[in-house]
Amino acid sequence: MTLLALDLGTKCGWALSTNIQVQSGTEDFAKKGDSEGMRYVRFEGWLNWLTRSWPNLLVQYERPIRFPGRPVGYGEKFSAILMKWCAENKVECGAISPTEIKKHACGSGRCKKTEMIGLAQARWPALNIKDDNEADAVWLLSLAMQNLGLLPVLDGYCGNKLEKSPITETGNRA
Repeated sequence: MTLLALDLGTKCGWALSTNIQVQSGTEDFAKKGDSEGMRYVRFEGWLNWLTRSWPNLLVQYERPIRFPGRPVGYGEKFSAILMKWCAENKVECGAISPTEIKKHACGSGRCKKTEMIGLAQARWPALNIKDDNEADAVWLLSLAMQNLGLLPVLDGYCGNKLEKSPITETGNRA
């Protein structure tokens, strides 16, 4: 089984755990001059690319927060696309709230982004975590692995970044 954790958005943080290693990073689905719809096309293409590389995926994502009176945000749109894609591809999918992830990371549901990044970098230096999107995805992966009884894998086998996706590099679907 391969566990994929996603911090959804235009700059999507991801963390992936196989039986032997953990990888993480950030994918940027926005390209200058493209329509908003192309972000979602790239995201779906990236998911397809991932399943060709790791066919037995289990997906956990950070549940987007919806604020009354505000327009639907990118996180909610990416979430809808992810749920549709998971259903079509028979991939198990679950959501975890941002509060649960923050509580797992620092003991409080009100943890700041800089704190989440610093704690993740200190705990998993081999992952070379660059931003809050990646840190959130790694903490989400850690929580999901703990819930599944797999936490020692994350603490023991970090490193080796995922080869760059041809989807986000070129903007074409594979």
